[in-house]
Amino acid sequence: EKLQRIFDMGNDIENRWIERFRRMGILLQTQMPIKRPNSPVISGRADALVRHPTDKPDRLYVVEIKSINSNGFRQLPPVTGDPEENFQALTTLKGSVAERIRKYILQLETYLVEGKVSDGILLFDNKDTQDYADYWVILNPAYIEGEYERLNRLDGFISKRVVPPCTCVKSQKDLLCIHRAAEEIELEELKRVSEHGAG
Repeated sequence: EKLQRIFDMGNDIENRWIERFRRMGILLQTQMPIKRPNSPVISGRADALVRHPTDKPDRLYVVEIKSINSNGFRQLPPVTGDPEENFQALTTLKGSVAERIRKYILQLETYLVEGKVSDGILLFDNKDTQDYADYWVILNPAYIEGEYERLNRLDGFISKRVVPPCTCVKSQKDLLCIHRAAEEIELEELKRVSEHGAG
């Protein structure tokens, strides 16, 4: 029930912004489908596609709307008018929300690449106060290509049912750190090693 309330709140916030864009006369599409048929296969829906409200009506923006609590909102970097500064600040953020924010940037950048749109807005709505922060970012193909390469490498390990070489320095008790060699290990072998270690 609590999880459902969280989803409902997120949907309410998204719907409120969509209606605001519609009243401004800039909304072009909602739930814009995004598909990448090649590896890595990606499928999703961008929250909104809008046009520039004033001087550049031909400029399009993919908008992703995210709800965030006051604690997370306080950790967000200052919004600037420079999309590259915004991108840098969001992808190098520290704190408890940093990993989630990087995932949001990756999602938006993927939508820009696959939707063939140059500009995006990552919009955070503080669900506690209704304050908001909107970060203009631009397409960063190098960032996405690096992520696609990483996903393809991981997919290769999955299809071979092997665990990639472990380079971490976590506790020996960590399942994925039992094997620290520089080569791959078969998944079944890792299971045997971990069960033996646990016994």
